[in-house]
Amino acid sequence: MLFYDRIRNLSPFSDEEVNRLLVRITQEAEISVSGSTEILESRDPDDNMFLSAAIEGDADYLISGDDDLLTLHPFRGVEIITPKAFLDELTDLKFVP
Repeated sequence: MLFYDRIRNLSPFSDEEVNRLLVRITQEAEISVSGSTEILESRDPDDNMFLSAAIEGDADYLISGDDDLLTLHPFRGVEIITPKAFLDELTDLKFVP
């Protein structure tokens, strides 16, 4: 996803840094699938599976450009932010060398 043109244009990172970032995210990420957590707050029922997976996976972030999700920020302790905000956060945290 970080190589999509619309995302890539937001990134201050070189292709090499993006590759290192993806490796690091893969090493530290946990995969979560949507389960049985009932979500009623979403304006768009199609978004419920993402919110459910974030809650059940104890996610720190849900990264999206979807306005229906972004309006819920924060959601039950999960930061819902845009890809640009997430890249800024990674830069601020020195997650990317």
